[in-house]
Amino acid sequence: MSSIQLRAELLTALQTLATGELRASATTLLEKLGYASRKTLELPTQPEAFAKEVENLLGGSKQLNAAHASLADWKSAAFLFQLTNDELPALAAGQLSLLGDSGGVQAWQVESFVFLALDLKAGTWPRTRLAALARELNRLFPMPAVLLFRHPREDGAPLLSVAVTHRRANKVDATRDVIEGKVSIIKDIDLGAPHAAHLRILESMALTAVDTKYVPHNFDMLYGAWLKVLNVKALNDRFYQDLAEWYYWAIRKSTGVVFPKGQPLEQADDPATHDRPTVALIRLLTRLIFVWFLKERRLVPAQLFDEKALGELLKAPPHQHDGLSNYYKAILQNLFFATLNTEMTEQDEDGHKQRVWREAAGPKRLDKYLIHTVYRYRSEFKDADAALALFHKVPFLNGGLFECLDKLVTSQDLERDPELAKLVVKEGNQTVLRVDGFSERPENPLHIPNELFFGEGSDEVDLNEVFGTKNRKYKPRGLLKIFDSYKFTIEENTPVEEEVALDPELLGKVFENLLASYNPDTKTTARKKSGSFYTPREVVDYMVDEALVSHLERALPSVNRSSSAISSGSTSTGNHLLDLDAGDGDLDFGSDAGITSQSAPAETVTANPLPDRLRRLLSFRQTAHDFSPDEAEKLIAAIERLRVLDPACGSGAFPMGMLQKLVAVLRKLDPDNTLWKAQNRAPLAEQLASAKKVKDPTLRDEHTTAALAALAKFDADFADPDYADYARKLYLIEKCLYGVDIQPIAVQIAKLRFFISLVVEQKLGTDHQRLTPLPNLETKIVAANTLLPIPRGGGGQQDLLANPEVAEKEAELREANASHFAAKRFADKRKRKACILRLRDELAALLKAELTLKPGDAEQMTAWDPFDQNRHAEFFDPEWMFGFQQGFDIVIGNPPYVRQEAIKDDKPRLKPHYATYSGTADLYVYFYERSFQLLNPGGCLSFITSNRWFRAKYGSPLRQYMATHTELRQIIDFGDEDVFDALAYPTIVIATKRDKPVSLIEAKNDVWVLNWDSSNPDYQVSDFPDVFASERFSLPQSELKLDGWQLEPPTKRRMLEKLRKAGKPLGEYCGGRFYRGVLTGLNAAFVISREQRDALVTDDPKSSEIIKPFLRGRDVKRWNAEAQDLWLIFTRRGIAIEDYPAIKRHLIAFKTELQPKPENWDDQKQGAWPGRKAGPYEWFNIQDNIAYWKEFEATKIIYPDIYLHQSFAWDTKQHYLANTCYFIPTTERWLTALLNSSVIEWFYEQVANRIQGGYLRAFSDRMQLVPIPSTDKFQQEMIERIMSAVEAGIHAPEYERLLNGLVYELFFPEELHAKDIRLFDACKAIRLDELNLPENTLDSTNKIWTLALDAFAREISQPNKKGLFHYLGEVVFHPRHTIYGMLFELQTLEVVRLIENQH
Repeated sequence: MSSIQLRAELLTALQTLATGELRASATTLLEKLGYASRKTLELPTQPEAFAKEVENLLGGSKQLNAAHASLADWKSAAFLFQLTNDELPALAAGQLSLLGDSGGVQAWQVESFVFLALDLKAGTWPRTRLAALARELNRLFPMPAVLLFRHPREDGAPLLSVAVTHRRANKVDATRDVIEGKVSIIKDIDLGAPHAAHLRILESMALTAVDTKYVPHNFDMLYGAWLKVLNVKALNDRFYQDLAEWYYWAIRKSTGVVFPKGQPLEQADDPATHDRPTVALIRLLTRLIFVWFLKERRLVPAQLFDEKALGELLKAPPHQHDGLSNYYKAILQNLFFATLNTEMTEQDEDGHKQRVWREAAGPKRLDKYLIHTVYRYRSEFKDADAALALFHKVPFLNGGLFECLDKLVTSQDLERDPELAKLVVKEGNQTVLRVDGFSERPENPLHIPNELFFGEGSDEVDLNEVFGTKNRKYKPRGLLKIFDSYKFTIEENTPVEEEVALDPELLGKVFENLLASYNPDTKTTARKKSGSFYTPREVVDYMVDEALVSHLERALPSVNRSSSAISSGSTSTGNHLLDLDAGDGDLDFGSDAGITSQSAPAETVTANPLPDRLRRLLSFRQTAHDFSPDEAEKLIAAIERLRVLDPACGSGAFPMGMLQKLVAVLRKLDPDNTLWKAQNRAPLAEQLASAKKVKDPTLRDEHTTAALAALAKFDADFADPDYADYARKLYLIEKCLYGVDIQPIAVQIAKLRFFISLVVEQKLGTDHQRLTPLPNLETKIVAANTLLPIPRGGGGQQDLLANPEVAEKEAELREANASHFAAKRFADKRKRKACILRLRDELAALLKAELTLKPGDAEQMTAWDPFDQNRHAEFFDPEWMFGFQQGFDIVIGNPPYVRQEAIKDDKPRLKPHYATYSGTADLYVYFYERSFQLLNPGGCLSFITSNRWFRAKYGSPLRQYMATHTELRQIIDFGDEDVFDALAYPTIVIATKRDKPVSLIEAKNDVWVLNWDSSNPDYQVSDFPDVFASERFSLPQSELKLDGWQLEPPTKRRMLEKLRKAGKPLGEYCGGRFYRGVLTGLNAAFVISREQRDALVTDDPKSSEIIKPFLRGRDVKRWNAEAQDLWLIFTRRGIAIEDYPAIKRHLIAFKTELQPKPENWDDQKQGAWPGRKAGPYEWFNIQDNIAYWKEFEATKIIYPDIYLHQSFAWDTKQHYLANTCYFIPTTERWLTALLNSSVIEWFYEQVANRIQGGYLRAFSDRMQLVPIPSTDKFQQEMIERIMSAVEAGIHAPEYERLLNGLVYELFFPEELHAKDIRLFDACKAIRLDELNLPENTLDSTNKIWTLALDAFAREISQPNKKGLFHYLGEVVFHPRHTIYGMLFELQTLEVVRLIENQH
């Protein structure tokens, strides 16, 4: 069947299901998809009777929980059929006739599916409710149950939802299944007029289309293919790829996009985005995505996006006029700025008309200059009144939702911020910053071609360079075409409930990915991978849970809280919804969401500890709890007091994750919202009581009126039970959640996500007037530089608002900002702007008198405007910005990973504020300390960052700070696991702030640690909480050494300690003589071939004095270097180039590229410098000052900068080395064998950690820690003799095993000798130390030598004789020989197994 035919038949089947008999029409739909069976049951359709029959069918061992299954809201039910494994081959072959006769259902056939259909009553059926119903029914069946729900929309239209619950085979009992808790739902398919995206999803689930490679013919293949189809991540990735192609098409100059000059153009090395309006385009994109979500909620008329309707509305149909810009200007700008931001009433409180056209001429037109709440571009419409009628259907959401960023600029503004002068324009007598260009002025340059919205994707655009592809054909479509091909849902998914649609999280994903795509550190990867620069939902969920566990524990101090991490041995007494009966060897999601602990210290394994109970309360998989009413009340009070900050919130992943989680907890603890209402109403009632006690009658009336108004609003918010979640979210956002980001556009996106989360909770019907306006979030999520505080003088952070005069003036300024923001007339806007400037100066004077502030700080504070969406504050002060003095209870987030080279201009500003400052530290280091500055004592930090600070030298101050100022709870080190591409070597750190610092030995707590094993195929990042629960180990915080954190289990820590004690550190042994190779600055000039070298020497024999044999890192292998006959022109500093004329002539050809950069060169103004970096060297010198150059000519051990396994080699040929090599000058050749041993590789791996790809980096600060055991001359010589065989490649693996054995004996003599493994003695007994002597001097009385010499003599006449090493190896490594036996026995030792198993 063709895809066109399949779609037509699906459409007919869906329309039949709209009104048809449930069982017959649902069965027909499944048959069209290729699924049918004669295994069925005639069960009652009445819900209670149906449920009872299903229970009996399965033996009655499990009972349906009527509340969890919403049984009272079923209209009818039908058992459609069971599809078993044996039937799939016939279906795959398209032979329905081969199916067996109708027969009984095989109730315990795990490898099968049952299909059920339910008719649901009218009402609210959100995703969470359908998912709970699906889980409850699946709990009854040993096999997966696929659910089809038919339910009415608010307007009565019939909808279909399909739910598939994720299950897997029991690892112990193959006859049983385990539910994983996740439910995927294809939700709200309009049976009368299905969305094209829904039809495509259903088509892709058809048996013949579910896999692109084959038609599944067994249960596992089919189930796996279904889960891939239902994978929301794959859907997001496809959407992002479409969007990325659109973006890079739109950003091209040839596309014709022009924004006003008020938005600075991107200044980047990337030619794809340089001098292009990247931020403006991303802002347009996110605004339109947000509006599309509103359209899905039916808050915005679909006609505003429909080609046919727009053809009737606009004089020039936009889809027929690609080059015009009338769609963006006349439709979208009016929608963004004049509609969503403007109240629906005819007049505002000052009597100004609202939602009207701007006058064509006269004073009234001037009156609306820079007033963005009136409509523009009236001349573009065929019927202006019809356009107004459409816009009037859109509800008012929030006055700052899409504030137009065009604004008036005064001379004072220019004085405060001289950079503005480059961005402003003159319009008559006014100076204006035009960012959005919502203006009908003829000089307005704004142009967004209609093609970018309506393009069909018929034209090819060359984007191969952008995406790093070759000869690929890109045909980007217009935005509306892209959007219309996907299904959107307004409700954000959770880790255990996913609607197969694009949810509001994609606002964040789009922003983070497009931002990464023009970040120099990540741009290449960002364009090749989709969705990878956004913290994964599973990671956010886990970090939120653990932070809340830490906070909520403190609310119940008297309850058993024996484990600060995850403990085992507990069972849930309050939840039966997910009693999923995991078997032995399976994670039990029923008792604790799969969390068990196999390695917890015995003393922490107690019955039902508080942390475990809190984790069950927080789990999305659980719907009940076991807390008493008194405990529930205390927990709700703790939530009401909670203050959470994300200090680098980006597009809001963590604040949104926290909001979702807290709402879910409140639903469980307080289903009817009684406690939450009481907890939040109490402070308002206290304010009213206090107001009535004010002695001044005027003030008393004023305060009482305000308090009564606040109470009235509060009671209205909680009055409607349909708005329960709205009230929960509203007051959680208002009281608990805060965010900061340095990027204003990120802040705006985070706000949009909060707005969507509130919109989804409003029950709209058809009356949009009833929509509650969304709250202002300008002082909840702010654009500011988190890392720069405003220090107070006088010894500490003084209360800014303690002085009533300061508090009153600050309140006046806030009110003036809000008033300016809401002004409806240009004259009012100018007047209020003047008022703001006056108040800023007055407040700055007060602050200077009140506090000892550095020059400029007071002005900086007062200049902050929370309503300015285009700029960020160069400081962050939570009291000033959020209005409360106390600290935060939780700081959570994913701080930006910015390398230290990119923040060199910020370092002088950061240094005074941070004890953790290091000149080479990356930016995230300061976020750690700043977060603890902002936390209350006992408050919790939950971060995911790079792990580099655990061992890097720059991390030493942070390690000191964390070890002494915090109580570490958990560390999950993902190593080089590809969690997401924005972050290299990610680690999750959960820690609480101590009341006061302690010394390291005073830190008595243990830390739970997991080192992620990326080579383990059973480890999936999405399952990392379960892996952590089962594989974690305990580590005393006091053992976290300041020279580097060794996050290892006890056995490894003991091993490390033993190795350290067994010898002297290499750094001490060799006197710290670790040297790096030569950094020339331009290898093309200084590194030459043999032919070039010979030519230079022929031209001038003196050239040979400074031309040296040369090795690169890639040339240095394990045991030997493979020289490529390269040579280095070593023109070190101090050399007179005139003495070497041939070399000068060679180098002068590269002179431009060799010139050192002048100190006063400005790359921004003068362009990138074409030569080398600045430095005190001549153009002909190598770049580095190699003071130790004579050491190159000594005997030395050489090794590459990066290697997979130990790769040390002995060099006697005076090679000079590239900067990708290191070397240790020494005469002790035996050290090479030691450094190549398994013992040293294991040790180095612990102290340095492998990087991505499993490689090790040769950091000298780590290498100096390598232990060198005590040896005598005989042992050293023996090792060197055997090294000769390995270097020669003779029996290399065997001789290398012997060398490893000798190294083990040096480090672990007691362990080896206890097993009678004495390899040095055995080697001496067969006189291996004499291997380098001439053959005729060997003692032929030794049996081993006799055998070897006999074999050698037989072959001596052969042209390819192998040598004595080879023949001796044939004897020594024979299974009957003593040495072979010792090496075999060696593998049984615990120390060897620990080291060798890792390699």
